[in-house]
Amino acid sequence: MSDVKNTTSSENENPYVVEEINGKLKLFSDGSIIRYLRSINPTPKLPLDDAKYPTISPFDFEYDPTHNLYLRVYRDEFRLYTPYVDGPFGNPTIIIYLHGGGFCLDSLIMAANHNFCIRLCNALAEFVISVDYRLAPDDRLPAAVDDVWTALKWVRETFCEGENRKGFGRVVIFGDSAGGNIAHNLAVRIASGGWRELDPIRVVGYVLLAPLFGGGATVQGLSRSYKVLLTLTIWISLTSTGD
Repeated sequence: MSDVKNTTSSENENPYVVEEINGKLKLFSDGSIIRYLRSINPTPKLPLDDAKYPTISPFDFEYDPTHNLYLRVYRDEFRLYTPYVDGPFGNPTIIIYLHGGGFCLDSLIMAANHNFCIRLCNALAEFVISVDYRLAPDDRLPAAVDDVWTALKWVRETFCEGENRKGFGRVVIFGDSAGGNIAHNLAVRIASGGWRELDPIRVVGYVLLAPLFGGGATVQGLSRSYKVLLTLTIWISLTSTGD
């Protein structure tokens, strides 16, 4: 299998690179994209933490067959056989983790994201669910927000309805970088009446870790690599409305 994927094709001749992010993604003038394929461990120099936490078991589920989107559920096997007690967020609580990547990179299987969720599950002794979402510029915003909304409905149907309820219903949304931006947009949607679609889920908290909010100008002092990422993110945002 090739290491790269061309997600869009065009008949235009001699397309040139409009933006590039550290060799991970190239956006061409004809709209074509080259992105490294997601693999089991796209960052092989960073080892996975599974062996360090043998009681934490990750399971993958397809929550959106139409777009081939998955989420990964982390649970502590030992905790399943012990009574639930009040944790830091209540009893019991599901932590929804949204990875970063400037809306156009990364996935739940990236080693850093995977390891973080394992450690979070171990530290809080709660269910942690890491959600993949469609990436720009292949799929323009607000596709990512819509995808996570679909994932929340999957959580409701899987954990909070009928025989599966078992006391679940409390959710904390944890967003990192671009994921923090998505968490913010989810908060707005929920507060604007969307909570009715998620009932009986109750989002009891949000954690925004260095949330990514772009503006029209680059802030002085940003590194070159971050400027490139921010520029592409702003370009995606400005072209996502279809105006």
